[in-house]
Amino acid sequence: MKVSIIIPVHNSEKTLERCLESILEQNFNEMEILLIENGSTDDSYAVCQKYAKKYGNIACYISSSKGVSAARNLGLEFATGDIIGFCDADDMLEGDSLKHITKIFEENSTVSMVVGGYYRVSSNDKTYMGLKKSKKCSFNKVLNHAIYDFRIMGSVWNKFFKRELLSDVRFDEGLSYCEDTHFLISVLSKNQNKTAYIINRPIYNYICNE
Repeated sequence: MKVSIIIPVHNSEKTLERCLESILEQNFNEMEILLIENGSTDDSYAVCQKYAKKYGNIACYISSSKGVSAARNLGLEFATGDIIGFCDADDMLEGDSLKHITKIFEENSTVSMVVGGYYRVSSNDKTYMGLKKSKKCSFNKVLNHAIYDFRIMGSVWNKFFKRELLSDVRFDEGLSYCEDTHFLISVLSKNQNKTAYIINRPIYNYICNE
């Protein structure tokens, strides 16, 4: 089972290598990383090129439109994985996340999305944000969680989707705020009877106060 991870890159030269190393250290071979350079004025593109030249499973593309939504949409056009996830260039994946996520998909044929917990990381604190117990639930219930539950959130970076869910859904490039929540609600609303698996372990590190 192949995983595609889409990373929008904008003025991220100070954090991008840390982000990429956290993914490469997953010890998971069936993945591709799509770096979408999006109008950076620092050396972010040079970092993208360096990693793309060094690793065969990393590709770098340049978005002709500005904004994180356009970058993610371009990533969706090029993604070839069975499972699609997103990562921000200033954050990191938690160790062995991809093995755990793909195992859930492989052992649960009815599961179309996996939602994980995450660490909220600041300069002096690392706090786990997630459920205490794993559970399966309908997309309709995840929709409610995404709106009011900070452990689930409306973000896309703590969620992995089966590819077919995203075939006709894209990020709204006219939005500059909460674009990922809008995208997630669209996915969930179109597929309310499908099943999600919410796991009680961190899969992501959300870095605050860079």
